[in-house]
Amino acid sequence: GLVHRIERSGPRAALLEVMVGPGGPRTLNPLPTLVEQVPAEAESYFPSDQFLYRSDALAASLLTFDPIEDRVRVRFIDPGTGEARYDALLKDGLS
Repeated sequence: GLVHRIERSGPRAALLEVMVGPGGPRTLNPLPTLVEQVPAEAESYFPSDQFLYRSDALAASLLTFDPIEDRVRVRFIDPGTGEARYDALLKDGLS
């Protein structure tokens, strides 16, 4: 799963993208795998001011939309423990 700003700065910095999946056979994204192998480089690949959450681990992805409050709750749940790895209310590009 991934939650990130489209751009680090500029007009699209308030836009967020939420990536979930895979829905079928698991195919690894090589970038998170590389970061796991060289953790000291994580900030250069996934700057913390742009990437709110990132994980290559399997998780249940729950998106709850609230049109009244104009926000979405994004949760990534560990399938083994049921614990939330990430749980945030997002509104207008802010968490």
